Amino acid sequence: MRYLPELYRQQRAALEERGWLDALAEDFQRLCHPDRYRLQPRESWRRIREHSRLRGAQRAVLRELAAWREEQASLHDRPRRWIMGDAVLVELTRRMPKTLDDLQHIRGLPPATWQRHGETLLARIAAARAEPPEQWPTPSRRLLLNPEQEAQVDDLLTLITTRANQYHIPIRSVANREDVERLLTGEDSPLRHGWRAALIGRELQADLGGDSRR
Repeated sequence: MRYLPELYRQQRAALEERGWLDALAEDFQRLCHPDRYRLQPRESWRRIREHSRLRGAQRAVLRELAAWREEQASLHDRPRRWIMGDAVLVELTRRMPKTLDDLQHIRGLPPATWQRHGETLLARIAAARAEPPEQWPTPSRRLLLNPEQEAQVDDLLTLITTRANQYHIPIRSVANREDVERLLTGEDSPLRHGWRAALIGRELQADLGGDSRR
């Protein structure tokens, strides 16, 4: 901890020298907002990439299992992937085991987990399956692009990759395809905010005609 003040001064000086402090102001403000750190276990399922491929009751099961993982991670102060990986959550969701014997056949589920938490997991799965359809969670709305827009997304990703390489920033840290699709169709996107906007986002919006709606 005693080195942090000096590290902070060095990093701030480097950012100021490169003219990045203003670009990062919005991101710093967001990091300081209490809502960012307020636990919302029942929304954590949306962070799992495979959730968009699930249907109906499967989404309810994933929501309950992801919430359980989030609660366990918070309780034991452990990274969520140490509690259970995304792939195991999805496997549980798709197979919806009903018995402890079924749990033993879930690929990637450690024996210690089903022995210690098996009954809890089964109860969560059963409760989610029993929910009426109107209570099933709804996925984020998928954007439907025409062929011309798909080609535009590819072009924009190429521009972003070039700029990211110029600044030695991993492309995945700047934007993914969905971020670009949302920018192109006028939706909110990380490319509209903070350092990403300063790096390339505002330039892309200008090229697309300002509000990016086409």
